[in-house]
Amino acid sequence: MAKVTVDIRNNIISMLSNGQSIREVSKKIGISKSAVQEIRTKYVPDIPKPPPGRPRKLSVQDKRHCVRSVTSGRVPTATAATKKLKSEHKTNVNANTVRRALKEAGLKAKKKVKKQFKIYGLQERCEDTLKIDIYFYRDDD
Repeated sequence: MAKVTVDIRNNIISMLSNGQSIREVSKKIGISKSAVQEIRTKYVPDIPKPPPGRPRKLSVQDKRHCVRSVTSGRVPTATAATKKLKSEHKTNVNANTVRRALKEAGLKAKKKVKKQFKIYGLQERCEDTLKIDIYFYRDDD
């Protein structure tokens, strides 16, 4: 580690205490991340580390909104819930993210089979065709 003056060290300690990451501090001060890490462990080991990983795309309120929409019947599928989130809350997420949130809330996916009839000429019913739609339900067993 290069020689760090007391003023720079105090500046680093204050920035870390204010919640800035090691990467941000090293960029602003102009020293290596490992030097900032050494100062952190040596002088202020009690500062809590920031939570690891990627920030959540769906907030708790967004998850609750999705669950409420699906269970009330306003939205039949996770894809429709995704579109509703995008239009109403300006939250752009993947349908799989919404599906995962619905599963975490205790909802299960099930295929819903709808009969759809082909109609020809004199409205005679010919063959039944199946249209499969996936919806979520709460398993209360």
